[in-house]
Amino acid sequence: MASLFRKQKIFDRKGKAIEEEYLYKDIPKLLTIQNNTKKKIAMDLDLLENFLLEDNNKKPDIIPHFNINCETLVQKNQRVKWLFNKHISDNKKRIIEVLETACVSKDYKMWDREVNAIRHLQQNINVDFALDDYPEGSSNLENIRHKVIRGLKIDRLFWDSIFERYNAQNRLDVLDRAFQIWMKKALKNNIKVITIEGIETKEQREFIKQIKTPDWFRLLWQWFYLHKPE
Repeated sequence: MASLFRKQKIFDRKGKAIEEEYLYKDIPKLLTIQNNTKKKIAMDLDLLENFLLEDNNKKPDIIPHFNINCETLVQKNQRVKWLFNKHISDNKKRIIEVLETACVSKDYKMWDREVNAIRHLQQNINVDFALDDYPEGSSNLENIRHKVIRGLKIDRLFWDSIFERYNAQNRLDVLDRAFQIWMKKALKNNIKVITIEGIETKEQREFIKQIKTPDWFRLLWQWFYLHKPE
């Protein structure tokens, strides 16, 4: 299967690229199969194998990310583990971004199965998990109470809404309050990384530099102003 990836770099506060996310390129094709779980899982597995093959020989100082649906983690857990064991021979940690809008189920038994699937992979392969699309859609901090998620990806819609709804004087206060809430929950749930998506202007970049975070916490940046997808 031909690769459907495009790469997007993630930066630390000093502007150094430290992580790399593999994004789906063929969005229209993905949208046509969203309601077909069997096809969605098959595409996930094909993309995961391509991702591991492409990444296996990359430089070790960049941490790679990969998006995946929770249905794939639950139904093909052993297959995911087998792919990692087959294609990865180094000790570099990978990050799987869980597509949260497809992950969180109103059925708590299903969510427990999803959590167990994540835990099984954490115990058997060198991988951590980040929660994507936060705090939009169905995502909320209650869904990470199981302490299996290590990072949060702040959806660009939240970031955009801060700039649309508030003037420059009030933005920092609003975002500071949001981060105080997130970091308190993050500390409780062993989350140490928040990545802000949607940094598209110099004004946004300079603004976000003002956010104060403790030493134990990593705040990362992502999107077009810093690096356009390849």
